[in-house]
Amino acid sequence: MKRYSLFLALAVVLTISLFTLPAFSQEEKTPAEKAPVAPAPAPAVTETAPAKAPAVTETVPAKMPEMPPAPAPAKETAPMKDLSIYGEVKSVNPSASSMTVQYYDYDSDEEKSIDIVTDKDTKLENVANVGEIKQGDWIDATYTAKDSQNIAKSIIVEKEEMPAETEKAPTGDAAGSAEE
Repeated sequence: MKRYSLFLALAVVLTISLFTLPAFSQEEKTPAEKAPVAPAPAPAVTETAPAKAPAVTETVPAKMPEMPPAPAPAKETAPMKDLSIYGEVKSVNPSASSMTVQYYDYDSDEEKSIDIVTDKDTKLENVANVGEIKQGDWIDATYTAKDSQNIAKSIIVEKEEMPAETEKAPTGDAAGSAEE
């Protein structure tokens, strides 16, 4: 039995080594095998001159057929993206329903100005119309870039809150009695 198991173990080891040996071989390739394969040269075309001249043949490299230009990709109209800014109104043109707003662009890390145009669909908050917006007001505007214009969807004008009146300090006897 011992002989049989020894023979079986030897057979298994030999079988495994036969299958794995080619995978681990360290043969080096010759320089010809390592060199990249060069593309085949274009076949030569023989042209014959017209019948009037003596028969002369010349070898001209064959022209590769020209590929037709690729068709232009179909223009996909991407849905217009709403953009938002918060900035100070630098000028207002009520007759054109437009304004220039200076804002800070965090992507480029600089101050920028933008012209925003309102239309009949623009929602205004804290003002009745564009004419009520004044230079120096701060606005939060949501707009869409369309036809090289920035069309406002909504404009919220920031109104300064009036500070609450502070209570007057009591005078006279009430103040004097508190100190005693």
